[in-house]
Amino acid sequence: MQRDLHRLTLVVAKLRRWKPRFYENPVSEFIGAKIVLARVLSSRDLPGDLEEATKVAVATEQMLRQRPFPVATAGVQEMIAQLLRQQYEAGGAVHLIDQAISFGALCLVATDAADEVQYAERVRLLSGLLVTLYQARRTPDDYEQAVRFCARYPGICDEDRERLGAPPG
Repeated sequence: MQRDLHRLTLVVAKLRRWKPRFYENPVSEFIGAKIVLARVLSSRDLPGDLEEATKVAVATEQMLRQRPFPVATAGVQEMIAQLLRQQYEAGGAVHLIDQAISFGALCLVATDAADEVQYAERVRLLSGLLVTLYQARRTPDDYEQAVRFCARYPGICDEDRERLGAPPG
């Protein structure tokens, strides 16, 4: 654990050089450390680490909402959506996908459409989550929601549209 904290301190020091505006006060530095901690926890393969990483990321997102860092907030929201999906895929309940969709939608809304690469990645994240929700619950409403979303982004969501298959019933 001591070694992990030392590594975390080094990473935050590097981040301070890359994003000096973000790290100009101790609160921002603390938020940055929490983001890194969530990433470290999510990359380890120990029991409970995904849940702990999600808790840290959610607390960080709540702190970021109070600061003028919309890009960082959207990035953490994307991380939370991915962590929740990983928890679901590891055997979690369907409500995790519902929560992931909420965070995925928040990060997509906050993403600048001019940044085509990042916008497409977040569209793919959200379309994948919608398809996963449909596959988990198999309701007509979930199917319609996924179809409508995928239709809004032709080319980006083609793979997810194929995963949907035929309508239920």
